[in-house]
Amino acid sequence: MLELKNTFSKIEKIKSKKEISRIFNDGIFFYSEYLNVKVIKTNKQNQKLHKVGVSVPKKLFKLAVDRNKLKRLIREAYRLNKNIIYTDNNSETLNIFFIYKNKEFANYKIIEDDILKLLKEINLRFFSTKKR
Repeated sequence: MLELKNTFSKIEKIKSKKEISRIFNDGIFFYSEYLNVKVIKTNKQNQKLHKVGVSVPKKLFKLAVDRNKLKRLIREAYRLNKNIIYTDNNSETLNIFFIYKNKEFANYKIIEDDILKLLKEINLRFFSTKKR
């Protein structure tokens, strides 16, 4: 198994517009109270880590300070709980995009609970040993 540290490095971030548009065109949605997640399997053979992107719409929070704070909270919750989707039997990697959707400013605990719920759903859907 890949030795996993609780880091969120540069190579784990989605930066390409092509990757982002592919996620939104072909990906699968998962929902929770505060977050939506769009997930797609990666077609790159040499990628060993899942790539993650985060978005907080400007329509919901006008101030960049608020949007950036929420993005930091989401990335931190993912960083600490990403071991859920790194299992021994996963040979495929994913591109994951978190989108904040609630008009209320959530605290870290609420965001972390939503991230945990969504990561467990992703793990069941993509890496479960039983086929549905």
